[in-house]
Amino acid sequence: MSSDSFNNELFKPGNSIQIEFRDQANVRKVYKTFIMEANAASLTIILPEDQEINIQPGTDLVVICKESSENYYFISEIIEIIPGTPPKLILNKPKQIKTYSRRNFFRCDVDLTLIYWDDSKIEKVGKVINLSASGLYAIVPYDRSLKKSALLHCQINLPTLTEPIFFDAKVIRFERTESETNQGVALSFEGINEKIENDIIKYLFQRQRELIQLGHIKVGRWP
Repeated sequence: MSSDSFNNELFKPGNSIQIEFRDQANVRKVYKTFIMEANAASLTIILPEDQEINIQPGTDLVVICKESSENYYFISEIIEIIPGTPPKLILNKPKQIKTYSRRNFFRCDVDLTLIYWDDSKIEKVGKVINLSASGLYAIVPYDRSLKKSALLHCQINLPTLTEPIFFDAKVIRFERTESETNQGVALSFEGINEKIENDIIKYLFQRQRELIQLGHIKVGRWP
């Protein structure tokens, strides 16, 4: 995926972002919000309804896309302030990524079935509860023979695709669960191709928008 295509996916309406700027009193403002509208040149975002607008067009700001410990930093500029309920800001659409860590950025809680095979070639089934572009965390049946660094052949069905995706993944960590018959396992994708990576990223964008609509990702002041 090219940088332009990636930016278009990143700045789709519904995606959450954080903005930072200094108002006319030189007070630093930090807000978590989401994109209402996007085109080739600009983004329209909202502010909390109780926010007093004390900034001017031309003000520079930092746009941060943040998930887990990974960040994307962009520099932008305010084009227009639209008072209302809620107030809106129109920004120049950022072009250049200041800090870029694509593979680890997208991470969402999910509920997907994981089918996997180890060297025994016996099909086993688990549940993916967290997914990123570089790996996943799943709950699987306890298996004493499953060791760290083991390579698994895996299959998951993404709701955005009609066909399952297949990939290899390496075991990097085990965790205990409340059930003695299950265990948590963190997997890192091995040799995943660009198409599968892009398919996962597109699904995670959709999943993030679902979480916003469900209220699991809040719009308002960054804590």
